[in-house]
Amino acid sequence: MASSLVDLIERVYDDFADNQLNASYFRKRAIISPTNVDTDEVNECVAAMSKEKQEEYLSEDTAIEGEEMDIQTSVFNGMRSPGLPPHKLKLKVGAVVMVVWNISPPKICNGTRVMVTNLRKHLIVGKILGGVCDGEQISQYRRTFY
Repeated sequence: MASSLVDLIERVYDDFADNQLNASYFRKRAIISPTNVDTDEVNECVAAMSKEKQEEYLSEDTAIEGEEMDIQTSVFNGMRSPGLPPHKLKLKVGAVVMVVWNISPPKICNGTRVMVTNLRKHLIVGKILGGVCDGEQISQYRRTFY
């Protein structure tokens, strides 16, 4: 990890240790990245600074019974597409995430920033940062497609 990235993170999040669970601290702070790869690198570095327990969420990756799969699921799991979350989503309480789908417009839509406040096996709870619903608590259940 380049020291310039660490320097940037420390400059933007100057008092991170004391404010990692403080929503108002993050309302006016963000690091904008040009690519998903850059965003992943910033996110991993900031997550490593947090002392909270990390939870891991995996996308559904099983074929429908009776369907033949010419490509192994590991190939799909490794793919990254703009606008879609990764196969393996790693989160910690206090993480700030951006909604990439219009889940419940106008309250929760593409671009809404949310601070994670609670993580369960099939549920992510957060607090909206900014906009007309600033501070409202939201919940997102894991979606399954059968």
